[in-house]
Amino acid sequence: MSTNKNRSLKQRFPTLLTGLAVLLITAGLLSGRALLLNAQGKDAGPAQSRQTANVNLADVITADNQNTGAEQGTAATVQDGVQYITSTVSSRQYEPITVQQGIPVKWTLNVPSGALNGCNNSITIPKYNLEVELKTGENVIEFTPDESGTFPFSCWMGMIRSSITVVSDDGTVADNPDDGSNALPAGCCGGQR
Repeated sequence: MSTNKNRSLKQRFPTLLTGLAVLLITAGLLSGRALLLNAQGKDAGPAQSRQTANVNLADVITADNQNTGAEQGTAATVQDGVQYITSTVSSRQYEPITVQQGIPVKWTLNVPSGALNGCNNSITIPKYNLEVELKTGENVIEFTPDESGTFPFSCWMGMIRSSITVVSDDGTVADNPDDGSNALPAGCCGGQR
């Protein structure tokens, strides 16, 4: 009697394996297609609404590439011996600014509601040894630029980058040799500076 059961199992085993193989291949193809569609930004479905709260790495890299040129950004105005400058923080970008050498700066960063995220919530300015936690609303950073040049600043992870251009009294901007003193964080994923 047990030999009949064994033969019956042996006869059904290849059919069972074939069925499992077809099921696994189908599942693999469907999940691969879903990943492909999602990577192309199509048919993201319900997961899309959850992803909007996160920083999109491709957008951060694009913003970084847009700010690496000779952009000088918004210029400060001098009033009563102090430079005043205002810029707006977005979820993926800091605006570059331009200030005058030797005059104290009062820089107001406006952070609209919903613009702060896990990446841009802290600004690091190595040249002036500043690290500032941002909050929604107005944030004021004060420093005095003591030398001409273009100095980088970034989020605490080093992924969102911009610059402060300091113009000398004669209207020129000095080239800054990279001595490491303006080193920004390398990025959370080990990215290059």
